[in-house]
Amino acid sequence: MILRFIFLLITFTFTISAYANPTPRMTLTPKASTHQFPFFESKTPVWSYNDQIPGPTIRAKEGSTILVDVLNQLDEPTSVHWHGLRIDNAMDGVPGVTQDPIQPGSRFTYRLKLQEAGTFWYHPHFNAGEQLERGLKGVLIVDERNKLPWTQDLIWFIDDWRLLEDGTIYPHFNTHHDLMHDGRWGNAITVNGQVKPEIKASPGERIRLRIINGANARIFSHKIEGLEAKVIAVDGRPVSNQFVYENYPLSPGNRVYLDITIPNDANGKTYFVEDQFTRRNFTLGSIIVENN
Repeated sequence: MILRFIFLLITFTFTISAYANPTPRMTLTPKASTHQFPFFESKTPVWSYNDQIPGPTIRAKEGSTILVDVLNQLDEPTSVHWHGLRIDNAMDGVPGVTQDPIQPGSRFTYRLKLQEAGTFWYHPHFNAGEQLERGLKGVLIVDERNKLPWTQDLIWFIDDWRLLEDGTIYPHFNTHHDLMHDGRWGNAITVNGQVKPEIKASPGERIRLRIINGANARIFSHKIEGLEAKVIAVDGRPVSNQFVYENYPLSPGNRVYLDITIPNDANGKTYFVEDQFTRRNFTLGSIIVENN
């Protein structure tokens, strides 16, 4: 009788624990949708996850496991690859290698064991030259177990788009010209789907800025005019020796973490983030400092 009572107690406790700590589950739905660029009056036809450009940011703690259901509402097969994430090979999202393509109208569940903190991103590995360029990209953040000293933990997902004057995406992908040169370069740059976004900060704040190059071929090389930013990690791995972020080449798929401290006397100042890789510099965004 006592043994049976102990067995029932253990079973009940385990059940309560399982329900109290269920595995987080979310859905990504790749589909045709639209996105508003500031250059055009009408919206641009794109492909997106959950009607968002970029796709929804997935965020979870180091050491946790999450389930991601992918429901394909495209008219062609797709998959999701988790760029930079060390996971079970069966979950890596490479059709013909680790899984069959997810057919239109079908669903596939990815089980991701998040063993390392870091900044990662997700995108298709089926017809990737077109699906990525039409907008199928998003960010996955694995947060550290311990609280860190930053007052803001921000993401900049940088992309470029090749747009036509009528507001549509140039419909030819993997052209001979692109393949013979250095890939498909766009003519419109976005950060988190926006053009020249602004970061609001206060004097004395310490910010971690996670920058991801989600472009197909374009290399970026930034500088924050008048403000020192230190590189503390590259592709999710802490650097041995921190260094100043100035004209550091960020290739497609690469990630870099910046540690930025806003000076105490910076109230009212604006710091512009300039890209200097091409012959003509351009502004990616800015940091605007104001007292709260």
